[in-house]
Amino acid sequence: MVKHNFSVKTVQERFDSTNTDKLLSENLNQNTVLINCIAIGVTFNPFISNYQFENNIKLHKKIIDNFYKSQSKKLIYFSSIFENTNSLSVPPDRSNYLNYKIACSKQYEKYLKKDERFYRIHLPNILADNQPAGRFFYDLVYSAKKGTPFSIKHPKMPLIVITIDTFLENFFTIVFSEGGGNYNIAEEESFSNIEFVNFVNMLLEDNNHQKIDVKVPQSYNLDSKFFDSKRVSKNFSNQVSNYINIIFNS
Repeated sequence: MVKHNFSVKTVQERFDSTNTDKLLSENLNQNTVLINCIAIGVTFNPFISNYQFENNIKLHKKIIDNFYKSQSKKLIYFSSIFENTNSLSVPPDRSNYLNYKIACSKQYEKYLKKDERFYRIHLPNILADNQPAGRFFYDLVYSAKKGTPFSIKHPKMPLIVITIDTFLENFFTIVFSEGGGNYNIAEEESFSNIEFVNFVNMLLEDNNHQKIDVKVPQSYNLDSKFFDSKRVSKNFSNQVSNYINIIFNS
């Protein structure tokens, strides 16, 4: 394994479209790799107001403009894997969020073609042992830990996932590569939402934890709670199982 020496600085001040210039001028230099995964008011809310939508667009434009004028090394933007394929259906109450992601991502198009410092990474859903509330996997396991029901609005919606361990291996390969452009980090496994819940319940049972009490819309027939463990790799199952135990023991 190649070892790299670098430091990470997180800009913790609250970004908005009025203070972006100042914050970036204070933090951009010739050694900077800027990782942009910022958004205003969209983490927990699938419905985005016009105000939030427009301010996010302005914010991304300011970040791009400031970076482009700087001597910094790279700008890495995290995009959605849903944006990059026509094969994944998105429920109506998530389409506004996807439209926001597409609108932000489009601002990178011309720079990706003319400046090799620009990188765009299409991400699957990341599974990890330490995630903020509002992330599907963490909320799912936490509901089992607390013994509270977990509701799924869209049981058949596709869920494309990758573990944080595998993601970081891919990500650092990209960070230390040259040339910029579009990168797709391929999923390790793909499920529907309800299949993933059944998979997690299988791992919970294997580790002697309480299983998830799943609530689905009345129109959906929850006909099977069985998950075939042979569908996923052993390494993936072991990693997710480890995350579950860490969350339960935290």
